[in-house]
Amino acid sequence: MARRTDPIEAMLDRHAADVGKLEGAEAGRFLSLLEEMRERLAGRLLHLGGEQGMDAFRLLQVQAETETAIRVLREKAGASYGGILGRSRDLALEHTVDEIRRMTRMFDTAPLSVTIEAARVFSDPMRGLLANRFNTSVARYGLDVLSKVQNELFFAVRAGDPMRATVKRITAPDGVLGGVAKSDAERLIRTETSEAYGVAQVRSIAEAKKELPDLKKAWWKSSSYDCTQACNALHGTERPIDGTWTVYAGTKRERKIPHPPAHSNCACRSLSSRPKWKKALADLGYLVPGEPPAVAEAA
Repeated sequence: MARRTDPIEAMLDRHAADVGKLEGAEAGRFLSLLEEMRERLAGRLLHLGGEQGMDAFRLLQVQAETETAIRVLREKAGASYGGILGRSRDLALEHTVDEIRRMTRMFDTAPLSVTIEAARVFSDPMRGLLANRFNTSVARYGLDVLSKVQNELFFAVRAGDPMRATVKRITAPDGVLGGVAKSDAERLIRTETSEAYGVAQVRSIAEAKKELPDLKKAWWKSSSYDCTQACNALHGTERPIDGTWTVYAGTKRERKIPHPPAHSNCACRSLSSRPKWKKALADLGYLVPGEPPAVAEAA
């Protein structure tokens, strides 16, 4: 689809870029914590056995040190998650107000002015739920990292590898605490940040609905990635504020979700929608099934 230059495209372009920057910044912070954990763990492990061979006793020592390092990582990541929630809320509020202002300016006879009360968008119970979800995700990530370290240790014990060589292999850039762990960590934090943004976005639309009773939420596929399993068919579909979309994990497992993301690294968003706006957007070619607009990819 040819790129457009109308104000709606410019708005969606900026929204996608803003969320991409937010996700990228939070992923960067999490990766710096992971790098700190890897360096600290390497230093502590290298002092456990020198060039001696791996045995069951040293295996338990390495495992204990690894568990401690992962626990510290989880605590530090959890402490910074409150900042993610706040930044997600502020960005979602700004985007929702921007959507309503631009849509009404283009499609309504008279522009509307809608006020959204920030304090209501994230109540304390919702913050608690999101924090619990994040902690659970980081815990699973930590268990996965620990499992990979344990596998390396078991092979080292069976082969009689020197302790120092084993530690260097585990903590090397291409080891189990290197590239794969970083890739998994980046996917985790991007998805969790997107989830926090998605919650704030829908709650801000709900706040705006108090002044615009016919307001709904619409699924907006904001990337050109061809997601045939979930997102393509959802693009442009509407739901009431408390409604859900059905997505599938694999081919059979069904999930009901109130907003994007639908999967890891999902770039979809919720969009404010009114009947007259939907028709106007469709007329402009923005709601062609399976063919999202050519907005900027998330950075």
